[in-house]
Amino acid sequence: MKKHMILGIGVMMIGSSLLFGLRSNQENEIFYNKDIEFSASYITPNDLDQIEERSTLIVKGSFTGEREVDNDEDVLGPSSISQFKVNEVYKGNIDNDRISVIEPCEFKNGNFINVEGYIPMQEKEEYTIFLRTNETEYGKQYTIISLNFGKYNLSNEDDLEPISNDIKYFNDVSELDFVSESSKECEIYNEIKEQVLTEYEK
Repeated sequence: MKKHMILGIGVMMIGSSLLFGLRSNQENEIFYNKDIEFSASYITPNDLDQIEERSTLIVKGSFTGEREVDNDEDVLGPSSISQFKVNEVYKGNIDNDRISVIEPCEFKNGNFINVEGYIPMQEKEEYTIFLRTNETEYGKQYTIISLNFGKYNLSNEDDLEPISNDIKYFNDVSELDFVSESSKECEIYNEIKEQVLTEYEK
């Protein structure tokens, strides 16, 4: 399933960043894709093997709560750098237990903007993520393989269900693995997630 390309996910140069807080409350709602949406070019995987083969690093761990918006003007879509605490390495090597993961989304000016329904990692949740290594002038950073199909929330065992993209607030979907209107896409994701839970036990 090849999708129309607007954003080149694989080539992201990380420029100056602005640290921001993810938390919101009822008095300070964050709008979901209020003004603009982005799509990307990628192949939807058929199974876990395809994701594993493309990954240079496979790890389990959690988001630390530290996330920066990427303000590089060369990046054609929303991009953030999230700090990830690694508890287990299944493939590849890392220099320490904290890595920088590029996520295709950002919170800016009261809006949440993402690529292909991507939902960012949440604090206090455990994830298995499949990554490609990027050597940059800022050191090693990691891109998630196949967007939504390279990130699995082990703390959320609910099946992913199709949902309309007509969403008003980020809080309404923040607990989802990602947002998709496609029943087929959700079915494939759920099948691969079952494989991940079996292969990479909690």
